[in-house]
Amino acid sequence: MQTVSNTIGDVLSAVSDVPIQAVKVVSAPFRASTYTNIVDTACVSPRKLKTSFQLSPEATAGAWLGTKHSDGTGPFALTYSVFCYGGEGITEIRVDCKNPSLTARPAVMPDAVRVFAGKSRKLMGAAASIIPRLGEEVQGWVVELSLEELTMLDAVFCASAEAPYSPAIGAEYRRQDIAVLCNGVVTPVVTYVANDLTWKGPPTESYLTACRRNVGEFWLCEPEVVIDIRDGSGQRLSS
Repeated sequence: MQTVSNTIGDVLSAVSDVPIQAVKVVSAPFRASTYTNIVDTACVSPRKLKTSFQLSPEATAGAWLGTKHSDGTGPFALTYSVFCYGGEGITEIRVDCKNPSLTARPAVMPDAVRVFAGKSRKLMGAAASIIPRLGEEVQGWVVELSLEELTMLDAVFCASAEAPYSPAIGAEYRRQDIAVLCNGVVTPVVTYVANDLTWKGPPTESYLTACRRNVGEFWLCEPEVVIDIRDGSGQRLSS
């Protein structure tokens, strides 16, 4: 007989293309730690926690999902989990979304790498994105946003207002559904990825500093947040 916890049910409700038969409970409930916008004093690194279940390969941590859950066609949700990994910190997103009470928690995207590409009109240099890369990982954090707040964030990332998941002409970013590891649980989230991965020069030093600060705020357990400068293909250019 197969036993499925409420936690697994919650995840499956967000990942509608994963059959219930694919779920297998493999351990006791994970050891969770409470996070707000700063890691608590227990300082447990999320990637060192074990997941309490396994999903089919399509929805394991590190998966790039083919869904578009936040475009209005997916299951209704009061909030959407958004994975952030670059120059927009929780302080900026509170301002962007006009919600000073937003909090966030650390998360990691396995089998992916942070890259810098294109030339942002706002940043005057390359902007961060992520691409798949086996054996690597991207540290970041997750914030819960309403659909209205997510739409406000589209404007910040210059995503298409009409088709936010599409690499529309003139759009710098697009939404992408992925699965991250958050508090030891495989969690379907939406993130923003760059439409142009062409190398046009490095990011500015101020932008790199912002990336390190924003990610480091949620990874106090790490001795140092290292953000390499990699081009759009993932090739390391410098640290």
